[in-house]
Amino acid sequence: MTAREALTSPWLTIRVQIALGLIFVVAAWGKIADPVVFAHPLAAVPDAAAPFAIAPIPASTGGSGETVNAGANVSMRFVADCADWDRSRQGIALGESGDPRSPHWKDQLDSWRAVKTPVFVFSSKAVAKATVESVMMKPPQPSAR
Repeated sequence: MTAREALTSPWLTIRVQIALGLIFVVAAWGKIADPVVFAHPLAAVPDAAAPFAIAPIPASTGGSGETVNAGANVSMRFVADCADWDRSRQGIALGESGDPRSPHWKDQLDSWRAVKTPVFVFSSKAVAKATVESVMMKPPQPSAR
């Protein structure tokens, strides 16, 4: 294969351009690495899939499972600030809920994509200040016999 054939080959996702003796690599993100796909188990169920489907996102990074921020393999980011725990940061790829009707279904996706990991507070005072919603879960009381 000649250099010209290699540079114009339709299977090639990276074009190498040589100009002024310098080599420039021009790449289209999403074509180097596979798109990020968040596959919910119910997204494959006929007649029920639509609410659970999340459109593939062009990958902004390549690499393997060990690569930082490598696509859907990233389930959580956590950065601890041991000098001030209330300045620690934590984020997840989608949201805390597996229910697409919940506002927390994929409310962290935009910050995850932008690598803007939110503050994750620890102290009671900081948690009380940052709390926007609480859920109280109580087991049912045993019935009297």
